[in-house]
Amino acid sequence: AGAMLASGSADGVVKVWDASSGRLNLSVRAIPPAEGAIVRGVAGLAFSPCGSMLLVVGQDSIVRVVSAFSGETARAIDYSRVHSEAIVKVAASRCGTMLLTVGDDGRALLLSSPAPPWTLATGLSGDASGPPQLRRLLLGSRGGVTAAAFSPDSRFLAISDEYQVAVWKLPLPPSPPANPIWRSRSIRPLLSLHFTPRTRFPEGQGV
Repeated sequence: AGAMLASGSADGVVKVWDASSGRLNLSVRAIPPAEGAIVRGVAGLAFSPCGSMLLVVGQDSIVRVVSAFSGETARAIDYSRVHSEAIVKVAASRCGTMLLTVGDDGRALLLSSPAPPWTLATGLSGDASGPPQLRRLLLGSRGGVTAAAFSPDSRFLAISDEYQVAVWKLPLPPSPPANPIWRSRSIRPLLSLHFTPRTRFPEGQGV
């Protein structure tokens, strides 16, 4: 299969296109209406590492794992125990063992498995290899998280709030605290983050 492009809209609908031809392959309401038929939009979405599943978050504390081909919801992972407000961003590491969620409560939570292979459908419950590890990553400020990104090789995770960016080396150490390897402040609000495809630093520079 070729490259796919996915979108999420304010009416809770997720669409998937063939990126080369523009053909619409899927249109599904991934976020159901709330009580009283109140429409909830898609706040964030990301493809799973294999590209067959979509991680979809709306105006609640649930990560929905949706088939990019059939539109069926394979699993709904409930984060209400750890996110006090709606999840607004979600990302999966390319290696497939880590899932990051960012909530309106300002929390960035990293869910990782104790041993690969880890399937996204495992969720918070774990499997025969043991329960996944859930860690809260702190930027040390009162501002909410504005952006987050995994490096393509899954060795680094960057998170920003309005006026600083912090980078963690992955996997995290087994015991808290999980401190960033570096951070930098900005005098202007930070809105997005992105790694280059190449994350190895020249000798004597960076990490």
